[in-house]
Amino acid sequence: MENYIVTPEEVSMHIDELKSNFSSDEDFNKVLKKYNLTNKQLKETIKEELLVSSLLEDKIKDIHVSDEEIETLKKEYKSHSKSNVTVNDEELEKKIKQHIFNRKKKKQTKLFIEKLREKHKIKVLI
Repeated sequence: MENYIVTPEEVSMHIDELKSNFSSDEDFNKVLKKYNLTNKQLKETIKEELLVSSLLEDKIKDIHVSDEEIETLKKEYKSHSKSNVTVNDEELEKKIKQHIFNRKKKKQTKLFIEKLREKHKIKVLI
């Protein structure tokens, strides 16, 4: 079985990233209080999210987007586009590739979670 480790430094870095969205620590702490979260709970939540993310990154990989897939979606986009604005093909291809990649990643994630649920008899009660 693989070991996934999240260091306190990684957690702190993510908390700092969150804090950077607020004008002060006081504002940040007000939001925590609003959601009845302590700093300790926040750290644990972030740690869990990073662990899950590491697991998924490890299990869901080798996602390939072919030129053919990009071309097919690009033609479809252009045929449905009603805009007269010219779109940079390179930029469009980049966005399409990312879209296809995200879609495939989401599909693989869903399949992985379904397998986990079956294997470990996990039921979602919500």
